Amino acid sequence: MTAPPNLPLPPNLPPRGVERALARQRHRYEDEVERLIDATFRVMRERDTANPSVSEILAASGLSTTAFYRHFPTKDDLLLTLLERAHDITRRHIEERLAAESDPVQRIAEWVRAMFDLLRTDDLVVANRPFLLAHPRLLERFPAELGTWFDALVAPLATAIADARRAAPGAPAPPAATMPSATTPAATTPSAAPTRPDVPGSDAAVDARLAMQHVFGILVDHAALRRRLEAQTVDSVISYTWRAVLAAGPATPSS
Repeated sequence: MTAPPNLPLPPNLPPRGVERALARQRHRYEDEVERLIDATFRVMRERDTANPSVSEILAASGLSTTAFYRHFPTKDDLLLTLLERAHDITRRHIEERLAAESDPVQRIAEWVRAMFDLLRTDDLVVANRPFLLAHPRLLERFPAELGTWFDALVAPLATAIADARRAAPGAPAPPAATMPSATTPAATTPSAAPTRPDVPGSDAAVDARLAMQHVFGILVDHAALRRRLEAQTVDSVISYTWRAVLAAGPATPSS
């Protein structure tokens, strides 16, 4: 008679009491993080500052210094978390506005309008001013993170620019693919993408980023001066952007 094979033992599961304790701790930590984020936003808005102190944040949140540094190694790491949420809200707003427009030229205009919606009203100026003014300092500390978020905001504009150029009258069609033959050897390097001679730049992504830098600079200037974006300014920037990225864009934006 042979001995039964050695069966693997079940993993050691923690007692239910330990699981409940860990769940309570996770819930408490999540609550602390949200309280710190909410308090920081309130302090920045109420005090009209882009750089609140840790003591102000703790007083508004009702939490201890230990709780603060349990979750964030520095105050700027907390501000970065707020900025990430603000970027995500802005990205979704841009995508929603552009999704309703089929004409790529008008999608460029909608992108500008969506960005300028950050300062469309006096209340939005108060709410978004601290985040806009905090950008330069946080960009210096966290270039990779902010660069990634900016890329996400710029991507819909780059797509609209590329689509508008392809749809423009006189735009060359992509070259037809050909099979190599005995008399036509295979190309060793890909041919350059076709470009319109009247377009100042062939790379839509580069032009979109330049447009973003222009638009964001206007946002920061208006935020610093506590000014909302007027409709006339928005329309002027749309016309300028069309001329910059399409070279022969429409003369005036349609509302």
